[in-house]
Amino acid sequence: MDILFGMVVILIAIIVANFLSQLMPKIPKAFWQILGGVILALIPGSLHQIRLEPDLFLMLVIAPLLFYEGQHTNASVLSKNFSSIIRLAGVLAVLTVVILGFTEQSLLHWVLPLTVALAAIVTPTDATALDSVTSGVEMPSGIKRALNLESLFNDASGLVILELALLWLNTGHFSFLSGFKEFLVAAFGGAIVGLVLGMFVVWLRQNLIRFQLDDYTAQILIQVISPIAIYLIAEHYLHVSGIIAVVIAGVVHNEERSRLQFISAKLSNLSNQVWEMISQVLNGIVFVLLGLELVRVVQTFIHTTGNGWIPMVGVGILMYLIMLAVRFLSMAFSRREDVQRFIDKGEQKKDAFVFAIGGVHGAMTMAMALSLPYTLNNGNAFPYRDNILLIATVVIILSLVVPLFVLPRVLPAVEPEFETEDFDKAHLEMISQGMDAVEDSSAAPQVKQQVTRQLQSQLGYGEEQLDRDVWEQAANRMQKVSNQAVEDAMDTDQLSSDAAMFYQRMSHNSRNGGWRGLQHRARVFWHKLEQLQMHWVDQHVSSERRKKRKQARIEKYIQRELKHLKHLPADQQEAVKARINEQREYLALDTTEDGRKDLKKLKQKQRERWSSAMKEIQKVVDPAVETDIQSIEQAGDDPRLAVAMRNMQIRQQNAIQNSFDSDVAEQEVMMDALQAELQYIQDGRENGSLNSGLAKALYDEVNAAQSLVLAIEKEEEE
Repeated sequence: MDILFGMVVILIAIIVANFLSQLMPKIPKAFWQILGGVILALIPGSLHQIRLEPDLFLMLVIAPLLFYEGQHTNASVLSKNFSSIIRLAGVLAVLTVVILGFTEQSLLHWVLPLTVALAAIVTPTDATALDSVTSGVEMPSGIKRALNLESLFNDASGLVILELALLWLNTGHFSFLSGFKEFLVAAFGGAIVGLVLGMFVVWLRQNLIRFQLDDYTAQILIQVISPIAIYLIAEHYLHVSGIIAVVIAGVVHNEERSRLQFISAKLSNLSNQVWEMISQVLNGIVFVLLGLELVRVVQTFIHTTGNGWIPMVGVGILMYLIMLAVRFLSMAFSRREDVQRFIDKGEQKKDAFVFAIGGVHGAMTMAMALSLPYTLNNGNAFPYRDNILLIATVVIILSLVVPLFVLPRVLPAVEPEFETEDFDKAHLEMISQGMDAVEDSSAAPQVKQQVTRQLQSQLGYGEEQLDRDVWEQAANRMQKVSNQAVEDAMDTDQLSSDAAMFYQRMSHNSRNGGWRGLQHRARVFWHKLEQLQMHWVDQHVSSERRKKRKQARIEKYIQRELKHLKHLPADQQEAVKARINEQREYLALDTTEDGRKDLKKLKQKQRERWSSAMKEIQKVVDPAVETDIQSIEQAGDDPRLAVAMRNMQIRQQNAIQNSFDSDVAEQEVMMDALQAELQYIQDGRENGSLNSGLAKALYDEVNAAQSLVLAIEKEEEE
């Protein structure tokens, strides 16, 4: 129970850390997760005493993480860069371990196997951690590729060296020839086992799908347990490197993914999402545990040696600086072709410096440190385990902090993926293709005219690319003002439940963030939860009881609206009276057999109901937004912000009004037109006329329009 409670608390820490990272994206997610672990460790209790067996940690955490990394590596990339991988993940890793091992021995006076173990732990790099600290800079493509290839396999190199060091520490004997032989057997044996078992799992899953045994839950579970089973078989039964086995198996699964997307696109997409979530959770667990261990180790040092932890921090800093020097020299002065291919001509020193700084250490380093056994084979406590954990933690934190300050000063900021002119041109061509689809449809002329007019309103969206910062600021400010206006209206009962539910739909996918935005959406969403609870009960009672419940709700609704009617402004009372009469008509129709046949005729009135809710929201929001815009204009601080807010307000009003003013036939034609626009985007990606950034910007706009049409159709069906 203690372990279960501890894991729940750790997962909650990950959730909070991820939200904080989203609110403050300039601070890497790993920092928030480490901070979460530190805070948990400082809370009175026994949470900081959580311990996971090293073998289980390797099998349940490290193996799935490396399997996930392997899934994102193409086999052709490995074969093309095989010699580079050997040099970066093999030779460089071993060289770093040797230099660090002897340096640590001279400083700490530990036995050599222990210093080699420490060097093996701090050597592996982490591509995921690198992405978190380089999101705002333009990394050289060759160096980025080199770092990714290095991180994929130097994890395995570090783990194999760590296993040899632990064997040396336990037995007291080590032969270079026998050690090198064991290294080769473990590495190449693990590769062969991973290849065979990976191909078997792929063969099994594909044949199950061919025989229509494609249950998503079962298929995903096979994938999830694959790295655990492969690691277990390789490491404990065949005595080869389980880590290399799961990496190679992951690469094999990468080949399967390219085939699976044509056999079952939905399963392929679900698999990607599940593995992305598993990777994020496992990385988060490692960093939270890092924070927990950091506090525990420091407290242990304080209670036993006082300030004895300070020299260990100094050793960690020195280890990091030595690794920077080794990495820089290995890249700056190398003349080998397999290294030169990653460097831009004339930029060798600069690229070598970026390569050195880009050697970020993350989850794998901490996972290896946590995997150290608590005791040796002879039963004695593992020597200096806490010292190793503290040094590894210092190296990790330094490798995350230094790039944040150094890389932006030596590398350019990320440039926009497309220019305004390119967007405007592609945007116009996309809308023209949608209009052509409308013209080719068999709809009535008036329907074609209405849909074409709506498509023309899309042309205003191109302005969003003129200055992204201004438009983002305008969107956030307008959302904040709108939220405040709606909340004030709700506090004074100036909004009906229809209006509250409609605004919840509008704001569900908004960019409004922070605690205030979360609080607002929770408040509005409460109205919807009450309705869902009513519908759930209706599904579990008899038809007669369900009919009586529906009638009672309508009567209650009518009485509530009549009570609120006298408090509303005069210009809103007529709309509310019309809605009350509509509900009375619905109640009358639903009580007779003949009347129920005429319920379909009430659909148009239901559309008017939601249109009234929309107008009710606009009457609350528009004056507040207009007042805020005028205050910006009078201040004269940033006229671009006022222009952006005014244009966004007009576009939002037009988009919503157009959706409510169209009938079913218009919506069908509109969906066909939007589908034609999506086809234009797909064709553009295939023929190379649209880059990925431009295609995504166009797709987001079309997808938002489709979502609005579908949301209104769904509301009508209900």
